[in-house]
Amino acid sequence: EGSFAEAPIYHAYGRTEGETTLKLRALGILVLGLERPFTTKLLGVADANGDLSRSYRIPSDLGITFFAQSIGVDIARKPAPKLQFCTSNVVRMEL
Repeated sequence: EGSFAEAPIYHAYGRTEGETTLKLRALGILVLGLERPFTTKLLGVADANGDLSRSYRIPSDLGITFFAQSIGVDIARKPAPKLQFCTSNVVRMEL
């Protein structure tokens, strides 16, 4: 199952798994499976099926562990602007 079609996809990553609730006023609420602090990065825009694939070269044997989660964002414009979110499972990464 993918994200929203043609929607921006962000990647959030941090050192601790947990829960963070971001209240965005009238735009909506985003609940992540990461504790603060975490960092986000725009990965790109999903295709018409809601899919996005990216590859990165990462050095091995760094001795660090972090957790990552992807977030798809859809902007509903009617009747009033509101954000809808599609989040992935949290993944543990050991480098």
